[in-house]
Amino acid sequence: MTTQQQIDMLMDFRAAMLDQFHELLEEVADLKRKVEILAGTSTEAIGDDDKALYDRLIEWRRDTAAAEDVPAYRVLRNSTIAALATGRPKDLFEFLQIKGIGTDKTTRYGEAVLRLINGDSW
Repeated sequence: MTTQQQIDMLMDFRAAMLDQFHELLEEVADLKRKVEILAGTSTEAIGDDDKALYDRLIEWRRDTAAAEDVPAYRVLRNSTIAALATGRPKDLFEFLQIKGIGTDKTTRYGEAVLRLINGDSW
């Protein structure tokens, strides 16, 4: 076998491995989407009206996290924001019933989030 034939064979093998790698990446992305849906952290199940609120809450969280110099997930997790966007609590008692919300988050963020839910700015 000549050197060129060996190079060609290796290039074919490389192309086949890259194809397999890309297929695996697609499978992983599919599985990730399924896990997010089952865990309630997917935004795919959020309707258009709720998606607009979800996006506003994400923006508020980003700004709040930056102001507090903490990671965004420490303010509110994506799944909690999705629950807020779809559940739309009307008062602090309902806010406190959302999974991922406790008394600390209610005290710190409750009023601001309720204003956002009601269409006001923060």
